[in-house]
Amino acid sequence: MHVDILTVFPAAFDGIKTHSIWGRAQDKGLLSLNIHDIRMHSTDKHRRTDDTPFGGGAGLVMTAQPVVDAVGQLTMDNAQLTGARRIYLSPRGKPLTHALTKELAQEQALTLLCGHYEGIDQRALDICGFEEISIGDYVLTGGEIPAMVLLDAVMRHIPGVLGCAESVEEESFSGGLLEYPHFTRPAIYNKKPVPQVLQNGNHADITRWRTIESLKITAQNRPDLIKHYISSNITIRKERPGDYRQVLPLTYHAFTDLWYHIDRRRIDEHYLIYLLKKSKSVINKLCFVAELNGVVVGHILYTKSAFRRPGGTVAPTCTFGPLSVLPELQRYGIGRRLALHSMEAARDQGWKAVIITGIPEYYPKLGFKRAADFGLTMMDGTTADYFMAYELESGYLAGGGKHCEQAPEFTQAEEDDAGFEAFHQQFISEVLDNG
Repeated sequence: MHVDILTVFPAAFDGIKTHSIWGRAQDKGLLSLNIHDIRMHSTDKHRRTDDTPFGGGAGLVMTAQPVVDAVGQLTMDNAQLTGARRIYLSPRGKPLTHALTKELAQEQALTLLCGHYEGIDQRALDICGFEEISIGDYVLTGGEIPAMVLLDAVMRHIPGVLGCAESVEEESFSGGLLEYPHFTRPAIYNKKPVPQVLQNGNHADITRWRTIESLKITAQNRPDLIKHYISSNITIRKERPGDYRQVLPLTYHAFTDLWYHIDRRRIDEHYLIYLLKKSKSVINKLCFVAELNGVVVGHILYTKSAFRRPGGTVAPTCTFGPLSVLPELQRYGIGRRLALHSMEAARDQGWKAVIITGIPEYYPKLGFKRAADFGLTMMDGTTADYFMAYELESGYLAGGGKHCEQAPEFTQAEEDDAGFEAFHQQFISEVLDNG
């Protein structure tokens, strides 16, 4: 690639143009870089390149003549540069993105124009055909630093510039996510250990851990990126036996975040999952996971339930829960997708209604109503806002009744203290401590 940089401060590039990958790219013949002083093309006797703006206002504007002549000299010296892509580094330009840097790396030649003062006479930009690119929503003193940023980012995509092609593919933004944390020796520094999963040598676990960390970091620092990434990459599919290893810690983390908002003595949803996986009450055809990059980030489980009508007839229903989503990815619609997808599957499989206990502020958004609105009560005959129902067949819940059947594991998870403690301690040591 051939790159020409036009600037009124060429010395700004002295400290970088021959160092690191800039120097290596030139040594390998992969980059030809020339820095040009715009002042040398000014026809003003004092080599001035700026003047006051028409219409008034603060500051100075770079004049058109030196810029146009500088570009003209480039094409006179090298006719092939007539087709060079011309870029003016400007805060009003389109954003410099990972995708754009990859696109620019395909060009044979670039001409980068560094502005200064209040900007450049628009006529110079129009005559020379410059497109405008911005490195961020802020203003710098000049275009030299943005030009360095752009060229550094572009060079990384030129084959052979970096020693390892995988380095480019694994970097932040390459897959639409920010990069995961890195660690190197020693294994323990200042009493802080490297995550155990990175030391165990299980490449599948390492890949999964890195993906989860990338998802978390992107959600925390760039919600705009994570929202787009989820909408473009999320997959809802039926749960498979091998998913259990991911579902268990997912459920624990999902509900740990809710601990401070729910009046409960402990988090036991992961224990409930453990119990239900051995239960005949589970409706396996209605258990789904949400997946991103092969990592389970959401899960919904269904069990059989029923209510007794006033005349004594037992009417079957289904119940979903726990519904779990990775805490950092909550509020991005994953839970909603799981619920709506599975409820439609339940309808297709002949189920007539769904009865749940859940957060009353959330589930009405999915169409759930207070069970009391249908005349339904809980097993003890009482009602509550968190006891809700949804008709998959209109009129199925008409006349109401009493919730009379649910998986016994729900009660066991709440009341079996000894069983919970034994399971939880093993869960902590075998699952959480190993990533």
